[in-house]
Amino acid sequence: MMREVEKRLNELRESQQELAEALMSVYEAQDWRPDAAEWSFREIGAHMRQVEIECVYSRIQAIAVGANPTFTYYLNTGWHFGHVDLMDAVTDWLLWREQVALVVRDLSDEQLRYTGTHAHFGTITTADMLQIALEHDQEHLADLVKLIEQFRNE
Repeated sequence: MMREVEKRLNELRESQQELAEALMSVYEAQDWRPDAAEWSFREIGAHMRQVEIECVYSRIQAIAVGANPTFTYYLNTGWHFGHVDLMDAVTDWLLWREQVALVVRDLSDEQLRYTGTHAHFGTITTADMLQIALEHDQEHLADLVKLIEQFRNE
């Protein structure tokens, strides 16, 4: 079980690094957005940080105690991230992801088998939560690559 978890943690580290580098490549234009309805680079960075704290970290902690918690689909739309500097958001996100890794590596095999119930994903373990986080990273990375290309072509 720990082998699978370590693999996912490594994948998460790699995807986070790609996203962080992409975001920092447009730091000087952190408030650019393709149109008023889309997120700016600043908001994307702040969103990634908040998801790591309020979703990934907190849900793994909740699963680890063995109480079979129930989770709803997480959205942080409607948040105001205009005051959050992109570099601060990315730096915090890197630190919180490392906290996730520290917590996960400290779990016993028994704790890694504990589950929670997610309204969208069904029964999930810590490894599943890591996979969900990885997929979230990858979705944002794909969108970010397109946004950066659009930004640079303007």
